[in-house]
Amino acid sequence: MNNRLKQFLTSPLVGGLTVIGLFSGIVYLALIEPQLPPPIKKPLNQPDFVFENVRLSLLDQGEVNWEMDSSKSVVVNDELTELYDVRGRFYRNDRVVAALKSPMGKLNMTRSDMALEKAELVFTGQGRPVTLNADVINWKSDMSQLEGRGHVRIQSDGIQLLGSYFLVDIQKQLLIVSANSSARITQ
Repeated sequence: MNNRLKQFLTSPLVGGLTVIGLFSGIVYLALIEPQLPPPIKKPLNQPDFVFENVRLSLLDQGEVNWEMDSSKSVVVNDELTELYDVRGRFYRNDRVVAALKSPMGKLNMTRSDMALEKAELVFTGQGRPVTLNADVINWKSDMSQLEGRGHVRIQSDGIQLLGSYFLVDIQKQLLIVSANSSARITQ
């Protein structure tokens, strides 16, 4: 390299200009707004959370009151969760007393109450099974009660009761049916 060029490149003037240029570049980069990609927006009417193959359990003082398995669970808001293809079990003294299935239900996460549509409930006590079907079966958590509304059908041992309402108290092992129910022997 030429001596004059070498002297010029190593001179204090070039070094100072280099430092000033670097400093100016850093200041410029610090002052410009960064170009960020636009935020991802959630489509309207879409849930925040969707879970697949979920098991929900209600515990009371370490004992399981019920368990619900769902193929899909959609958190609608802080209180409401929708459940799809629901299969569940109710317990009393650590034993299964009833099993249920429903294509869809809604669970209030604050009160632990449920509403299950087109549900079937089978009591599996020590005697013969009793099957209860209803348009809607509601679980009232604070009273450990199941309430059936709509087209209600109760079957056991070839006897069928038809009505519009039933109430099952899990703790008392009590079944109450509406006064306008009709009985039919199907054997």
